[in-house]
Amino acid sequence: MKPVRVALAQIAPRLGDTQANLEKHAHAVKAARSEKAGLVVFPELAMTGYLLRDQVPDVAMSESSRAFKAVLALSRSIDVITGLALEGPDHTFSNAAIYASQGRLVHVHRKVYLPTYGMFDEGRDFASGEVVRAFDAPFGRAGMLICEDAWHPTCAWLAVQDGVDCTPLAGAAVYAWHCDRDGNYSLYSQAAANENYLRGVQAAGDDGVVTFDSIFPAAYQGRWPHIHFEVYPNLSAATSASDMVFSDGASLELATMAGSVGAGFTATLTVAV
Repeated sequence: MKPVRVALAQIAPRLGDTQANLEKHAHAVKAARSEKAGLVVFPELAMTGYLLRDQVPDVAMSESSRAFKAVLALSRSIDVITGLALEGPDHTFSNAAIYASQGRLVHVHRKVYLPTYGMFDEGRDFASGEVVRAFDAPFGRAGMLICEDAWHPTCAWLAVQDGVDCTPLAGAAVYAWHCDRDGNYSLYSQAAANENYLRGVQAAGDDGVVTFDSIFPAAYQGRWPHIHFEVYPNLSAATSASDMVFSDGASLELATMAGSVGAGFTATLTVAV
């Protein structure tokens, strides 16, 4: 993968006003070029605004529309990733991210996991994407995810399996956890605060891969089944005293292990009462 300077265009889109948002994009592209960036990345649904609700059919773009072509034109001098409501050939609407380069469409990602809880109602407004694919960008093989997609490790895994360029992080530690069928998290929810289950830490091998064995993840009301995870540079950092689990000192939380695989292990931990 070639090095690329990335500019983040944290604009505030105007809801439902694609022309005003196109002008915001043009201004941000000009600023990114002045900083010698090779790629400028805009927020989710940057071309339309986020809480569209019933406006989706009115502001969604098809790949043949004039508005969509105007977005592609912004990439003639710098690569562009931006978000928009996209109408497909079957007239379904997607929360999409596009990658454009040299005035051409390179790749489209349709958001797979649509949050539908609290203030979020994407499942009513959009159809879920069905695939995660890598693509050939000018600087290497890349992938795109949108917001909640990144909360689901399977999305990143699928992109890597499809060839996204990345360097394995040998020794990196992944801390993963999910809730039980009642929506409780061990060590966190009041009903399971004194129990430890459905969570664990693994260190990556030379290939940068970690695996966990667990039951199918559950979800609390309003959420899809999901798994939380955090990535640390090593096991020591993953079990440091800076988090809420080990905040009273790692030495007070970790058992002393003795034994062998053949004879079995004994874990000893002295707990003050």
